[in-house]
Amino acid sequence: MIDYYNARATEYDSLYNKPERQIDLAWMKQHFKKVFKDKRVLEVACGTGYWTQCISESAQSIFATDLSPAVLEVAGKKTYSCSVDFELKDLFELQESGETFDAVFAGFIVSHIEVQALQEFANALMKVVSPGGILVLTDNRLVPGSNTPISRTDAHGNTYQQRTLADGRSFEVLKNFSSIQQLEQTFGPYGHTRRWSLLEHYFIYTVIRA
Repeated sequence: MIDYYNARATEYDSLYNKPERQIDLAWMKQHFKKVFKDKRVLEVACGTGYWTQCISESAQSIFATDLSPAVLEVAGKKTYSCSVDFELKDLFELQESGETFDAVFAGFIVSHIEVQALQEFANALMKVVSPGGILVLTDNRLVPGSNTPISRTDAHGNTYQQRTLADGRSFEVLKNFSSIQQLEQTFGPYGHTRRWSLLEHYFIYTVIRA
């Protein structure tokens, strides 16, 4: 997965140019400005900083992490409206420090977590959310004709896509399309309030930590 995102870093943002997704993306950008207003935000798997830029328009500060050096290099060259610190770091290293944040944003990463590791992922995320703080997950919904087709499914129910880059290199990428029931079962017990926004191409799931 890291090899794929290192290779794709310079062309990653082009996926946000798909015409059929523009209405959803515009709504999400406005929504996130409200959600993260004046908050200290931890962004997990920040990628090339596309959503970091959006969140920075209203957040107090952002600590953005990723495991791909190449995408962090791209993100580091962009301009932001609040203080943003980037670091090459694993989520499980963050929880060891004991630091927590007003808000944690995990964009387009839950789909890259194996089904059998989803609960461990949820545990790690919620440990870095301050009591009363929020976790925001967003990811793709499966829309035939817009998403890359599923190429295979393994014994655990994980689904995969075969993705080809502009230079012709091909990678098999884990891409699970989570259901409401699956995420509610996994993340729901951590929060006293949970909210869903189901758009045509994306979903947003917010958990306010108890």
